Amino acid sequence: MTEGYSRVCAQARGQGPERPLIRAAKSVLAVVALGCLLPACSAGHVTRTASVSVAPPLKSSLDAGPEDMTVIRVSALPKARPVEAGWTSGKGKEKAVDESAEKTAKVDAEDGGDGAMENIDIKDPFETPNRLIFAVNDAMDVIIFKPVATTYDFWTPEPLKNSLRNVLRNLATPVTLLNDVLQGNLKRAQTTLGRFVLNSTIGFAGLGDPATEMGLNYHYEDFGQTLAVHGVGEGFYLVLPVLGPSSLRHTAGRAVDVVSDPLTWVLWNKPLVYRFSRRPAQGLVNRAELLGTLSDIKSTSVDYYATIRSTYRQNRLKEINNGVIEVEELPDISDLN
Repeated sequence: MTEGYSRVCAQARGQGPERPLIRAAKSVLAVVALGCLLPACSAGHVTRTASVSVAPPLKSSLDAGPEDMTVIRVSALPKARPVEAGWTSGKGKEKAVDESAEKTAKVDAEDGGDGAMENIDIKDPFETPNRLIFAVNDAMDVIIFKPVATTYDFWTPEPLKNSLRNVLRNLATPVTLLNDVLQGNLKRAQTTLGRFVLNSTIGFAGLGDPATEMGLNYHYEDFGQTLAVHGVGEGFYLVLPVLGPSSLRHTAGRAVDVVSDPLTWVLWNKPLVYRFSRRPAQGLVNRAELLGTLSDIKSTSVDYYATIRSTYRQNRLKEINNGVIEVEELPDISDLN
């Protein structure tokens, strides 16, 4: 009786438990709100890391900014002839696109008209459902993610945007460090550890990036890259709902990355907003940085799905090789002029 009286008094003071339906509704709304930016994360990651610098030094794909990107198509086959993608950022964009198209048509005619992109061995046995999911993700980007990213980019001061990007990079450091070690790359592991220590201390929990100023440049590693380093096959191409372009190997690696991330366990019993806020935030940052880049690539692509698929494959090959492109895989000097 005393327990029942206490419960009635607590409810009268507004301290009683919420009704199950209200709690469930709040959880569903939180998941929808927080998950809405994930496709932008995937699309942003694919495009942002798809550039290959022609002139040395070769930057890490995640260090390159939208303003200095030049996307070129590099064939996945050994010693294959790369072909420019038909898009260059900055001044003279239309001229670069026209020149690239002419070069591609000329080379295709010399090769018998097979087309440069057919030299890239991409396994896509589920192309029809992949295209359907890709269309849904793209529609969500047009309706939701791009307007949100545009608003964020316009109203957020540049120092605040830089600090948010730095914090998100710092939070991903443990996963990168683990995969550096698993890949046997101790030099890069030392760089990653040094970045984490410096940015977490004198960088005020990652708000600043003094490590880069000291020569410890940022790079990212995931378990999908680790599997590739140890000889695990890529499998077939997949377009995941919300998450976007992937492969069988990359999908398995993503699951391991979530499990191996210390934040997954630190925030396990925390409210939903804390557990699922980082990836949407990363998606927002990436999408805002690529507002112009994605628009240009989409406007110059004959087949947007095929372009993203090819860009994703090239990007993963570059990441697995730590940004190194073999000399014999680069175009001839005559092809670049």
